[in-house]
Amino acid sequence: MIWAQDRIVTGNVISVEEAIELPGVNVLVQGTTQGTTTDVDGNYSLGVPADATNLVYSFVGFQSQVIAIGNRSIIDIRLEEDITALDEIVVTAFGLEREKKAITYSAQNVDAENLAIARELNVVNSLAGKVAGLDLTKSSAGVGSASRVILRGNRSVAGNNQPLYIVDGTPIQNNASSNPSAENGGYQGGDGISDINPDDIESVTVLKGPNATALYGARAANGAIVITTKKGAVNQGIGVVFNTNASIDKALILTNFQNVYGQGSKETYVKNGELSWGPKMTGQMVDHWSPNPNYDGPAQYAFSPHNNIEDFFQTGFNLANTLSLSGGSDKVRGYFSYTNTITEGIVPTNKLKRNNVNVRVDGNLTDKLSFDMKLTYYNQHVDNRLASGDRENNPIRALYRQPSNISLDQARDFEYIDDTGTPRQHYWNPNTNGGENVYWMLYRTVRNEDRSRVFGLGSLKYQFTDNISLMIRSAFDQIFENVNYKLYNDTYIIAPAGNLVLDDGRFLEMNNDFLLNYNNMNMFGGDTWSLNFSIGGNLLYQKFETHNTRTDRLLKPNLFVINNTSAIQASQDFSERKLNSLYGFATIGFNNYLFLDLTGRNDWSSTLPKENWSYFYPSVGLSWVVTDMLNTASGFLTFAKVRGSYAEVGNDTDPYRLASVINFSAGGNFGYGDRGGSLPAENLLPEKTKAWEFGFDTRFFDNRLGLDFTWYKTNTFNQLLSIPLPQASGYTSKFINAGNIQNDGIEIVLNGTTG
Repeated sequence: MIWAQDRIVTGNVISVEEAIELPGVNVLVQGTTQGTTTDVDGNYSLGVPADATNLVYSFVGFQSQVIAIGNRSIIDIRLEEDITALDEIVVTAFGLEREKKAITYSAQNVDAENLAIARELNVVNSLAGKVAGLDLTKSSAGVGSASRVILRGNRSVAGNNQPLYIVDGTPIQNNASSNPSAENGGYQGGDGISDINPDDIESVTVLKGPNATALYGARAANGAIVITTKKGAVNQGIGVVFNTNASIDKALILTNFQNVYGQGSKETYVKNGELSWGPKMTGQMVDHWSPNPNYDGPAQYAFSPHNNIEDFFQTGFNLANTLSLSGGSDKVRGYFSYTNTITEGIVPTNKLKRNNVNVRVDGNLTDKLSFDMKLTYYNQHVDNRLASGDRENNPIRALYRQPSNISLDQARDFEYIDDTGTPRQHYWNPNTNGGENVYWMLYRTVRNEDRSRVFGLGSLKYQFTDNISLMIRSAFDQIFENVNYKLYNDTYIIAPAGNLVLDDGRFLEMNNDFLLNYNNMNMFGGDTWSLNFSIGGNLLYQKFETHNTRTDRLLKPNLFVINNTSAIQASQDFSERKLNSLYGFATIGFNNYLFLDLTGRNDWSSTLPKENWSYFYPSVGLSWVVTDMLNTASGFLTFAKVRGSYAEVGNDTDPYRLASVINFSAGGNFGYGDRGGSLPAENLLPEKTKAWEFGFDTRFFDNRLGLDFTWYKTNTFNQLLSIPLPQASGYTSKFINAGNIQNDGIEIVLNGTTG
C-alpha cells in the first residue's frame, strides 16, 4: 500500500521527570500501521498521510499520548512516567529492560528505596520477607559477615547453591573469604554483595530459577539477583543529596539456661569446676575461684545467680552518612557518591568501618555511539569478627559455659601477672581443654581484617539503525584481603605460648562480552508482530590466590612480629578458571498479548575434560496476556496473564579435579612433593538442571490488588560430588557424577495498595 503524503513530521521525545531523551519510543499514525521509533537522542522523523489527524506516542513505563497533528511539521513531546506501570518493568539478562507482562517466568521487583531507608549493613538482608521462594540466613559471625541466600531450595550436593549477583549487567564475585566447617564452626567472612552501597541502588529484580536465568549459564543455575545502580541525570546545575541513616541492634531471643544450680558437680561446690550442677544458689558464701597467687580480693563471695547472658550483650548500632552528586547534559551525565559507615555489633569489640566511593559517567559520543563507565572503590576494616560453632575461639561459647554464680564483673578481671612477670589468663580452671574466660577471648585474641575492592566497568553501544545495535563491555572485579590474628600467651589449647597468624588473599574476575541486538516492534509494517533478537558472547577469567604465614609459638610472650618464633610456617594456594560462552535469545510478540521466548547458550569450561568441556542448554517460554487478547480489562479484572516455560542449565566444577594436585613442602635438599588425596576424575560430565515452571498473574480493581501464582519443578542430574575411597587404593576420595535432586513447590505473591 502506498500512502499519500503531504509532509514529514519530526520531533524530539523526552521524559518529564528527568528531562532526558527517550530512545525507542514508538511513534504511530493513529488508525494505521505506519510508524517509527525514536533514535538514541530521542529524535524521530515520520512521513504522515494527508488524511492523518493524530500521532500516538508510547513507551514502556510511560503514559501513552495521542497528539493532534494539525498543520505542524515539528512536534516535541514530554512523556510522563506511568506510576501504575513502574512495577511492570523488570531488568532481565544483561541489563535489558522488559515489560513484565512479556516475560515467561517468575520475576519479582523489590522497592530499592526501602533498601536504603530500612538499611541493613549487608544489603541482601533487606530482601528477607519481601520475595516469595527466597530463604535468607544471617551469619552469627557479627558485623560484616556473609549471609546465605537460597532461591527455591538447594540444587547441588557439593556445589554452590546461592544465586548469581549481577550489577549493571555484569556478574560479580560473591564467595565468602572464609567459611566455617560443618563439624565445629570457624570464621564466616564477608561476601561480595555486602560491598554494595544501598544508596547507589536504582532497582532490584529477583530472577528465581533456571527458566529466568538460562542466559547467564552455569553460575545462575540457582537464580539471579539483578541490581541496577544509579546514573547521572540532566539537571540545571549539580544535584546534591546528603542523608544520614542510623539504626540500633539488640539481642532479642536468648538461649535459656537453668539458674538454680551453680558451679560444681553432684550438688557440691567446686571452685575450679566448669559444670553447673553444684549446690543450689541461695546466696551462701563460698571460696573465691581465682588462681592468681597474688589475688588480694575478698576470699569469699555470695553464691547467687546472675543474668550473665542478658547482661553480656550490648546495644549495637549502624551509622551511615552518604553524599551524592548528580548532573549533566543531554550529551554527558555523571554520578558520584561517598558513604561512610560505622558499626558496632552486639558483642563488645566487634566493630566495622567502611568507605564506599562510586563514580559513574555515561553519555553520547555521537548521534549513534553511546558510552557508560563506572568505577567503584570500597574498603572495610573489621575488628574481632566472631568465630561460630563449637570453636575454642568463639566468645559466645565461653559465655555459655560460664557458671551463673560467677558474675560478669568478676570475669572482667580477665588477666593477672604471675611471679615471672608474664601475663596470664584469669580463669577458674587454668589450662583446661575447652574453657576460656569470655573477656580474654574478646581482648586477648585480637583479629583485625582489612578488605579492599575495586570494580570497574566500561561499555560502548553503537546504534547502526533504529532497530540494530551492538554493545561491547568489559568489567573487572578485584578484591584484596588481609587478616592479622594475634593470640596472646596463655590462650588455652589453641595458643598456650601465643601465636601470630597473617593471611592475605587476592581474587580477580574479568568479564568481556558483546551483544548484537535487533529490535523491531512493527514487523512487516504493522504492529501485529514484534521481534527482539540478540546474539552475544562472554569471556570469563577468574584467579584466586592466598598466602598464610604463622608462627608455631612466640618466643618472647606477646611480641607480635613474625620472626619471634622458632619456625615460620607458610603456605600458598592459587587457582585459575576460564569459561567461554556464546548465546542467543529471541522474543516474538503477537498483537502485544502473546509472547514466545527462545534462548540457547553454549559454554566451554576449563574445569571439565576436553571431550565434555562444551555443553549446550536451551529454554523456551510462552506468555499469554488474556485481558489484552480478549479486550476484557475492567475495573474489576484489570489484568490477567498465563505463562509457562522449560529450561536447561549446565554447571561445571572447581578447578583441578582432573589431575593429581602436588603439594610442595620444605625438606631435604630439594623439598618434598606430596600428592593430594583425591583421585583424578575421569569422564566428568557437567551438572545439568532441567526446570519446568507455570503460573498466572492477575490484578484487580485498577491494580489495587494483585495475585501472582507460580508452580515450579527442577531436577538436577549428574551431581558433582566427592566420595571416600578405601585406604588401600592410595587415595582418600574421588570426584564423580551421581544423583538427582528434585525441587518442586508453589509460590504465591499477594499485594495490595489503597492508592
